[in-house]
Amino acid sequence: LLVALWGPARARFTEPRLGAVEFSDDRQRRTRAFIRLSLITGLATFGLAVGLAFVRGHDVALSQALVKAMPGGLVGLAGVVAGEALQLRRLLVYGALMIASGVAVAAISAANPGWPFVIGGAAALVVGVALARRFARRHPLPRGGEAA
Repeated sequence: LLVALWGPARARFTEPRLGAVEFSDDRQRRTRAFIRLSLITGLATFGLAVGLAFVRGHDVALSQALVKAMPGGLVGLAGVVAGEALQLRRLLVYGALMIASGVAVAAISAANPGWPFVIGGAAALVVGVALARRFARRHPLPRGGEAA
């Protein structure tokens, strides 16, 4: 849901303060490379987990643990890759937090594999609110509400 609100939020919050951004060809190339790397890394992780399940036989406990750890682990891995690609440490931290909480969910046999999303999302929300407040303070709306 929040992804769908990004465009309108950017148009109302960021662009009136700083104007619109157009990314360079180099930045667009890096973004495409990041998307490819994320896809390859996610597929490789999924393949590793499935391969591990086959190598270990039909170990029901292992399969259940992998299923519980996989959602947080895959999204966390994408966060780590994104953090590295975009040079944003906070994405690395969110990703590592999701991976760690995915492993913890599997280790304690928690019934709900959604906890990594709650934990990672709560961390991102707290940091996001703090960053938005700081941005609004440092870049007040110009008179008339339009970008300079």
